[in-house]
Amino acid sequence: MAYTVRLRKDKFVAGALSFGYLSVYSMAKAMKVQRSTVKRVLDGELQPGSVFIASALTAFEVEFD
Repeated sequence: MAYTVRLRKDKFVAGALSFGYLSVYSMAKAMKVQRSTVKRVLDGELQPGSVFIASALTAFEVEFD
């Protein structure tokens, strides 16, 4: 069985804003990924991969087990 991870854009953006990341650039910098990667994920052009997810969890200080 295959599983798909989908980004809840509204929750992601709300979390980013709560940490003071007001732009795609500031989100990408905090996540240590390319700005284009964040933009493409937010635009739905790219599914978030493991690096993106791990980077977001780290930048937003979320624990994941």
